[in-house]
Amino acid sequence: MILKIDAATRELEERVRLGKNPDSPDLLYTYLDLYKGRLSQIGVEVSQAYLTRIIDLLIETICDPLVPYQWRALCLDNIHKPVFDLNNLPKTENNRTILRNKTYEIGVLTGHLFKYGDAS
Repeated sequence: MILKIDAATRELEERVRLGKNPDSPDLLYTYLDLYKGRLSQIGVEVSQAYLTRIIDLLIETICDPLVPYQWRALCLDNIHKPVFDLNNLPKTENNRTILRNKTYEIGVLTGHLFKYGDAS
């Protein structure tokens, strides 16, 4: 089964990715709640791909210096949600590898970006 992403979801993803409304955390919460309802309707492999896409989008947002700092920090504060859901998928070797790689990537990138404070 392939997960189809409609135009409204793509627009929401773009707004999250670019931090177009940095003073509206509900935008991010809506995006993160959107996938929760879909995971129960799709298979494990599609869920894994979808969660990986969400994690990658949040990582890109966190690492983008052109996105407002408070939005990047909000994305960092909430990246644990899709990571946790990825962790809760059945434990296959592929899933473990993806989870380990994403956890490492998040740790390295965010540790470097937020260690020195980018709020200047």
